[in-house]
Amino acid sequence: MNSASQTASSITSQSRKFRSLIWQYLDCDLPRTALFYAERYFYSFPDPQVPTHDARHLLATSLLRCNQIHSSQHLVKDASCLACTEIFAECCMKLGRFRQGQDALSKCVGKGRNDSLPNEPRASPDESVLLCKAGTLALKGNLHDQAVQYFQQALALNPFLWEAVDGLCRLGKCPEIDLLIRPQTAVTQLFAAPPPPGHIRFDTKSTQVPTFIPPPQTSGGGFFTPAPNHGSNGKGPQFNPLYTAGSNGPLQPFRLDAGFANGRDSIPQEEKAHLLSSGEVPGYLGELARIPSRSRSQDPDDMDEDMQPVESTSSTSSPREFSPGPSAGGTLSQQPLPSPQDELHQVANVILELMRKFAKIVRALSMFEPQGALDAIMQLPAEQTKAPWIYALMGRARFEMADYLIASRAFEQARALDPYRMWDMDVFSTVLWHLQRDVQLSFLAQELTSIDEHSPQAWIATGNCFSLQKDHSQALTCFKRATQLDPRSAVGYALSGHEALALDDHDSAMQFFRAALRTDSRHYPAWYGLGTVYLKQNKLRKAEYHFRKAIEISPSNAVLIHCEGTALEKRGELEQALERYNRSLALSPLSPLVKFKRVKVLIQLKQYENALKDLLELRDLAPEEANVPFVLGKLYREMGRNVEATRCFTIARDLDPKLSAIIGHLLDE
Repeated sequence: MNSASQTASSITSQSRKFRSLIWQYLDCDLPRTALFYAERYFYSFPDPQVPTHDARHLLATSLLRCNQIHSSQHLVKDASCLACTEIFAECCMKLGRFRQGQDALSKCVGKGRNDSLPNEPRASPDESVLLCKAGTLALKGNLHDQAVQYFQQALALNPFLWEAVDGLCRLGKCPEIDLLIRPQTAVTQLFAAPPPPGHIRFDTKSTQVPTFIPPPQTSGGGFFTPAPNHGSNGKGPQFNPLYTAGSNGPLQPFRLDAGFANGRDSIPQEEKAHLLSSGEVPGYLGELARIPSRSRSQDPDDMDEDMQPVESTSSTSSPREFSPGPSAGGTLSQQPLPSPQDELHQVANVILELMRKFAKIVRALSMFEPQGALDAIMQLPAEQTKAPWIYALMGRARFEMADYLIASRAFEQARALDPYRMWDMDVFSTVLWHLQRDVQLSFLAQELTSIDEHSPQAWIATGNCFSLQKDHSQALTCFKRATQLDPRSAVGYALSGHEALALDDHDSAMQFFRAALRTDSRHYPAWYGLGTVYLKQNKLRKAEYHFRKAIEISPSNAVLIHCEGTALEKRGELEQALERYNRSLALSPLSPLVKFKRVKVLIQLKQYENALKDLLELRDLAPEEANVPFVLGKLYREMGRNVEATRCFTIARDLDPKLSAIIGHLLDE
């Protein structure tokens, strides 16, 4: 058997397995799991000669079940087969575009063209599916311990349940993926006795994994044709990383009053292929304001609708039945052909290993380990990195690292691949808020509103647009509307709290932050917001407590550690405050605000030489900031270096004339 036939057979086997999984979870009403495997199927085969018509059909169906109507319609807008036209018409029905749907159906009906997509027997929910659904209900009911048990039991029965993995990650209680889903042993008992085609078997008294047996395919006329089975090596191709994992950008996903220094308003076209190459992110100087939370489809020309899966139509010519005799020469006679169970075992392991790689990415993000997520993305097969969801994950990781410029490029690429994508667009709008890109943010808000004016992402983007324009009242109205559309939107509640805080309405701000925590107790921006309110009210111990709760959730967040240091400094615990500032600067060495506060603590502790070193670095980082030369002049004065002090006072007065009176008083002394 030559390598070309082995590759074609492997692709066919994976296709059948993907179809079986996708239809199973669609029938069991687990659309997010079905969408996960449909997207993996769609982006599994880099060879343009591989048929992708059924993959596109399954992806569009899964998107429609997940209520991503515009994305589903965009995916099949140029399709001409009956099945895809039906999806297009159903999207038109849901969007109220009745005449457009009628025109599409009328053009397709009567042509006699049906690409005969493979049919799968309907699957009934089994125990693992019910456990997964019970876990989802427990999670939404804030019964977190029960939800963890349900999800773990579901994965013990069926390791392919993506929604169970995602639920554990959302709870922040997902163990290491290698322990949760073991790579090889998870499917070792998958093939004891093959059940009828299309049947899904579970042993509810043990942790045995389900058996997925693809059904026979029809070749027309009601006859079943056995599909070829060939081995797969189970190894994904290597690829060059789309980014540099190591980044020295400041880890502070907070809103700062000052804009992004040296930010670029345009993205060069040649950089899109390497949009995640890391670079230095300029620092910020200003007061903390808030912490935000949490495409175009493949070219139709690259997806031949007429191309069908390469399958044998004659059982007599199946390569599996060819067995050369002892006299046959060459290497074929020396290589044993894999059995159907071995081949199915290999295919299941390949898909499960791919699922484990994605689970590691999502787990790292849920544990607020963005660098770990980027490292896990590097382990994906090259073809999987073309999915818009991957770029969205990259954007979220860079967002948590405060690499806002690189995060914006990732989200822009995701929207280029799927221009109707709504998921993660609230994070994208917050990234643009940080970059102070008011025009691009306004355009994004209008586009999202035109796609779906009843989506919370559209109203969050609109609220961010008003907030950037300092219209906090209108921004608060938009964020409240987002929470009305999605009462479980912790992001909407937290952003509402920040806008209320900007309006000095402390009571309303606390109510919004507490509502966010009732929705998601791990939403650390809400803990940060409560700490900020108590800090403004000079309730320092309560502020310190809430900042520490936020740090427990996101321990590598430099700004949270800095806020705790601020509370300690106000309480007079200078040594502990200095230790927090040192930790914050170790994580974010380019943060002028933290460095400036450390200077003030060092001066109070009379560590003048260390303070002088920081001030000289700050003078280069923020040459337009008047407070830096002013404090430097005071330090020189304490050290007896009056000439340098006078020079610094003069510079400070030129930068900020309001300091003239204070500087004059100091010079008189």
